[in-house]
Amino acid sequence: MKRVIILSVLLIFASVIVMGQGRRRSMTTNPNSGYANFNEGAAGYGLGTTSLPNSEYYYGAITTHGYQLNIYGFNVNQSFFAGLGSGVLFHEGNPMIPLYLDLRFFWNIKHIAPYIMGEGGFLFNPNDVDKKTLLMINAGGGIQFNFADNFSVSLGPGIGIQMGVDGRRSFAFARAGFNFKTR
Repeated sequence: MKRVIILSVLLIFASVIVMGQGRRRSMTTNPNSGYANFNEGAAGYGLGTTSLPNSEYYYGAITTHGYQLNIYGFNVNQSFFAGLGSGVLFHEGNPMIPLYLDLRFFWNIKHIAPYIMGEGGFLFNPNDVDKKTLLMINAGGGIQFNFADNFSVSLGPGIGIQMGVDGRRSFAFARAGFNFKTR
């Protein structure tokens, strides 16, 4: 009987100590993490050799859908986005369909969030998918203006390379668009 009483007192004492511990908030994810999309208008100007077909300029619209992870803690307010994108880009009037992976890293400063981004994927030419498909790699940055928890506008420049069987093209581009995120 003495052992049962001592064991019971020790278990109650241990549970009070464990429950009395405050929860530490280390690096955690915010409940605002979740689905996000970026809808952007894009325009690019050819750099270097522009004698190749579709290497002088392009314009179009793209959309990217993915997951935004908001990281808070240790006095850090940052976000990471990863998603897949597509759209239509007109290279000198010829339609190209991009399919790419988009990665973005944001530094959230109240209503303004500077970011860097990188993309990689393919540009498909619907007129000749076999011979005119290009590999594309883009890098850039910009500023996102946050108007609400789930709506923002972004603007930014970048540089990109497109490679195919007929050669390499390079572009300086600019994008402007609006972004939605689930609450």
